[in-house]
Amino acid sequence: MSSAPAPSAAELCPDCGTPREDLAQFCEGCRYNFVTRTGAVSVTQPPPSRSSPRVEIPVSPQTWTATVRVDHDYFAKVMARSEPEDQEL
Repeated sequence: MSSAPAPSAAELCPDCGTPREDLAQFCEGCRYNFVTRTGAVSVTQPPPSRSSPRVEIPVSPQTWTATVRVDHDYFAKVMARSEPEDQEL
């Protein structure tokens, strides 16, 4: 048996005054524990993850050139196979 008093539906949080919802264990406002009657639970954040060390990749003096062109015939074939609502794109 618990020595804590029976909870009340209209009970207010003693720390922040927020009404206790549906006999919840913790206050929605400040996380006060209604069961143990202790103050807000402190949640510690995990330490930030350390990213792997940055590795420099040597860049080759050669360069690449990409040529992009529009293929009107391919586009027309794809649109001919599409549903009518897709053609509004």
